[in-house]
Amino acid sequence: MSTPTLIERDTQIAVLENLLAGATEGSGHIAMISGAVASGKSELLVEVTDQAVAHGAVVLDAVASCSERNVRFGVVRKIIDSLPVAPDIMAVILRLLEEATEPMSACAALMAYLSTTLLHLSERRPVVIAIDDIHRADNASKQYLLHLSRRIRRARVLILLTTNVRTHRDEADFHSELQRQPHFTRLRLRMLSKSGTTRLISGQLGAQTATRLADEVHSATGGNPLLVRALVEDARVAAEQTTSDAEPLVRAETYVHGVLDCLHRGEPDMLSVARAIATLGTAATPLMISRLLDMQPRAVVQALEDLNRCGLIDEGQFRDPTARAAVLDHAPAEVLYGLRDRAARLLFDCGAPPTDVARQLVLRGRDTEPWTVPVLCKAADYALVDDDTEFARRCLELAYRVCPDQNVRAEINSRLIRATWRTAPAAARGYLSRLTPATMQDQTAYQSLPMSVAYLSWAGQVDRAIDIVAELTDAPEAAGPSAVTAINAAQNWLTAFIPHLRPRFTLLTSQDATPDTDSGATLADTASGSQHALPYLHAASAYTAALSGDVDTTPAVDEAIRVLQRYHLTDNAVHPLVSALWALIYADRLDLALSWCERLLDECSSRDTPSWRAMLTVVRAEIALRLGELGVAESHARVALNQMSTQSWGLGIAQPLAVLVQAYTAMGRYDEAMRMLDQSVPSALSQTTPGLHYRQARGRWYLATGRPHAALETFLACGESMEAYGMDNPQVVPWRIDAAEAWLALGEPKRAKDLAEEQLRRSGRGLRGQRAVLLRILGSIETGPRRLPMLREAVEILEDGGNRLQLALALGELGRCHQAEGDVNQARMLVRKAWHLAKSCGAEPLCEQLIPGYSESEVAPPTRGTLPRSPETEPLTEAEARVAALAAEGHTNREIAAQLFVTVSTVEQHLTRIYRKLDVRRRRDLPTKLSGVDSRAVA
Repeated sequence: MSTPTLIERDTQIAVLENLLAGATEGSGHIAMISGAVASGKSELLVEVTDQAVAHGAVVLDAVASCSERNVRFGVVRKIIDSLPVAPDIMAVILRLLEEATEPMSACAALMAYLSTTLLHLSERRPVVIAIDDIHRADNASKQYLLHLSRRIRRARVLILLTTNVRTHRDEADFHSELQRQPHFTRLRLRMLSKSGTTRLISGQLGAQTATRLADEVHSATGGNPLLVRALVEDARVAAEQTTSDAEPLVRAETYVHGVLDCLHRGEPDMLSVARAIATLGTAATPLMISRLLDMQPRAVVQALEDLNRCGLIDEGQFRDPTARAAVLDHAPAEVLYGLRDRAARLLFDCGAPPTDVARQLVLRGRDTEPWTVPVLCKAADYALVDDDTEFARRCLELAYRVCPDQNVRAEINSRLIRATWRTAPAAARGYLSRLTPATMQDQTAYQSLPMSVAYLSWAGQVDRAIDIVAELTDAPEAAGPSAVTAINAAQNWLTAFIPHLRPRFTLLTSQDATPDTDSGATLADTASGSQHALPYLHAASAYTAALSGDVDTTPAVDEAIRVLQRYHLTDNAVHPLVSALWALIYADRLDLALSWCERLLDECSSRDTPSWRAMLTVVRAEIALRLGELGVAESHARVALNQMSTQSWGLGIAQPLAVLVQAYTAMGRYDEAMRMLDQSVPSALSQTTPGLHYRQARGRWYLATGRPHAALETFLACGESMEAYGMDNPQVVPWRIDAAEAWLALGEPKRAKDLAEEQLRRSGRGLRGQRAVLLRILGSIETGPRRLPMLREAVEILEDGGNRLQLALALGELGRCHQAEGDVNQARMLVRKAWHLAKSCGAEPLCEQLIPGYSESEVAPPTRGTLPRSPETEPLTEAEARVAALAAEGHTNREIAAQLFVTVSTVEQHLTRIYRKLDVRRRRDLPTKLSGVDSRAVA
């Protein structure tokens, strides 16, 4: 029977027990136990010799080692050391041992005398000679064993030997001679089966754990008993440190030492080949290993077979990544350096993928030769495609250090900036510091100028960006077509986002017009040599056009759409694409901005590009804010802010903070808004276009918290800046609207009216959302017959789609107008509708302003599908009731269609029948018909 540690060895133990019994009876035998490294040969040998000792036998054991292979009679000496003979006999043996050199006659005398002594000893007690790892023994000791084996067939002697599976050429005669003996037996040990692995685990950790871990343990070890026991020990230690019953399999110290033990127990070439496999990875073919180690192919194949037999590798690769890591981690530094160095060159010469070559170069840990620069750059490109930003950065850093060409180094540095900016813009500042006019005065380097300027500006290094652009504009290399395009793009980008710089660059850009993006031929000509610059040029054009405040926004929208359609989401295009989205927002095309923003967010959702997602998520938050979706805006802005550190946001921090401050303020969460405003922001923020949003948000907070003077000052300052910048567009910041509300808060309706009317004249009927807000403000000031038409028009515009929060404000103002005219029922209906809209937006202060102390639980609105009806009216169908309820709550036809999963046409047909059945003419009359009479006074 097998012992707890000798699983699946029953047959071998039974054979050895029979041989021991036979030897005791005078039938000598030789048994050779062969097996892979760590298959349990030594444990089996110990088991049998322990039984022999228990039965009164004399056991003479020895372990051969490589270090003693050249020691003549080294193994025999170990046997003699434990030989129980009289001192005089021992003295003779030792004398013969000293004389046993050349000629062979002296060795023969030793062999004959020692064999006779052993045979005489066996007459009194059985003798068991056990030698572990006989393949490592010296030749003289092997010759003695052959000599003895021929004389023990009728003696009480059992010779037990262990060896590995592989037979060396110089051992062939020894094995052949042994196998010729009629009393020779060979026993082969195999690795544990899955069932055996389960039994071994079960004996230590229990049946339940064994069932859970057996598959993984067997897969990782190939059934190697040493490694299985190592994993069991690591699992036992891990279980003592946790209360969980389902901890994953742990590869810890015991397992690592087990792997190394297997390699050091085997032949020396096993360790060398294992290191080569660990170094080459999937490129580790026998031929590649042979070339890497300068080893004979046959020796490589034999070492691979040994590694496979002992369960470390399968199909030429390590079974377990931890085993591979252990081999690399414990290799001497110089050995590993040499392997990496030779592997890189070997892979390069064999035409391996650049990524494989670069990985060797990067892992080598030291600078390399200039020939590696193109390989490292190409590998970085592939890594970025796979979103392996860290590996790309390491490749580029190594290439930068070893590249001798200054112009190429500048291009590599630009790549480093792009790669690092994906995940941590703040970490790119070290690379940004290398940007100087001297490193960029090259036609190739000019291509990255707009992007470099964008990164510098984002990091708040505006002055450096200006200096670089100005100096490169005057450089002799600036005369080339691609340089002209790059300079033009960089200047336009700077002035778009930092408008006060426009006068400084007027003379520089006057000679170079923006390319005609409507002309395919012009674009093709301009694109030659300036592909990196064009996205910035076109996006800056769209952005600037949207900022201008022209009533006709078609050119800005068309240019922004062309940018979004033409360029894919890449390192070079992410800033231009985000700018195109902002251009659509400033052009009052929230529908297009939302569609494209969600498309781009979906595109980068599975990529490791947090900076891209952060920029796009802020755009999504701004869109939600402008639609009156305060909770959605707050959520997206918070997500965006958390995707990058404050340092990484740079000047861009204005955008998420502005959204959060405005959302919190509108929701009545003033303390949270104040905490956002208390955050430190870059000093250059106030001079940027995004900074206008931040200033407006601060003003809105001032106004909501009872500081109208501070609010007015802030709004007027925004207006002065925008007028000075030539970008007086209310879609950027509606400073006149905000200032008008501040004047109203200060009790100055005349001034508020002047500002509102001025903005209304400027906007005309182009910006419908802004017109509705202005009409609402003017309607709140007017007292004559113009008031009601103004407010009705404002409500109609906003009901057709727009800012739901502004619709709530307009409905509330219209309700107050009806109350002033004595139409209490209509006023009550409108204010209640405004209240529900404000509630759905999360605008608690507005809810309290509309109906103080009112809550949904006090007077619940009609439930969808159970609308009340009068006996004299034709009843509504269930579908009509749902549509009517949603329409009464203020939803547009498109929103109703989306919620009910029907077409807009179906909604319109339902409304036609609803109007007929309820005898109403206008949408705003629906709540009156659908609500009971309430005695609450209108606020």
